[in-house]
Amino acid sequence: MSKLLKPSIFLYILFIIMIYKLIKEGYWKNILKKTIEEIKKNYKILTVILIGVIFIIFFVDSDLSRFFSKINSKKNIFSVISELGNVYIGNGKFIFPFLLTGIIVGIILNLKKIEKIFSISLMSTSYAGLMVLLIKGVISRERPFVANNPLQFFNYIKAYNAGELFKFDYLSMPSGHTITAFATFIPFFLYVKNKYLKALFLFIPSIVLFSRVYTYRHWLSDVIVGAVLGSLVAYSVYENNKNKIIEEV
Repeated sequence: MSKLLKPSIFLYILFIIMIYKLIKEGYWKNILKKTIEEIKKNYKILTVILIGVIFIIFFVDSDLSRFFSKINSKKNIFSVISELGNVYIGNGKFIFPFLLTGIIVGIILNLKKIEKIFSISLMSTSYAGLMVLLIKGVISRERPFVANNPLQFFNYIKAYNAGELFKFDYLSMPSGHTITAFATFIPFFLYVKNKYLKALFLFIPSIVLFSRVYTYRHWLSDVIVGAVLGSLVAYSVYENNKNKIIEEV
């Protein structure tokens, strides 16, 4: 156990140092303002998405989760894909070391563009992580495997009585894995010009979106909200810092 703990402590320290460095370099400067601007600019699209999410909550979530709960115990290609999404792509324990490695490689090899895009992605993912913790705690939605009731929101008393206040079972919306995946890979999607690479960087976080519903961890509405918020944060952070990449040309 101690052998497993030491690298984790080292990574946490490295993560904190890197975040401090990037904040000093201005990666989070005016980011909240930029996010609000993007929400105002795209309020019509976001309103349509919100209406769609409400429809899904009432008419799709329960039946879809019940369907996946019956089939996800079988070992097949979908279970393999889901494991990839749950354990790696959407998991901060994998994502943060991956991004830190990209930044360090960029610094050591003097690959400024690599360093900058990985830095933008790291700050996007960190910002999204803080956002999702706050929203999850406020919404306090019950996960599908608890009772398969998609209308269970604001379960503070129920969660408290079950000893699960601010814990896994009552933190369903939005999906943390999904918001992490989209916040991580959308900056790369925005950065690259090649259409096949763009498709790849859009496909990778979509694996997480599918896996969280398939494994009965989230409602469909949870992952849609997570994908939208992750993309919104990623776009805001990227637009706010893309000049850092251009300056290195």
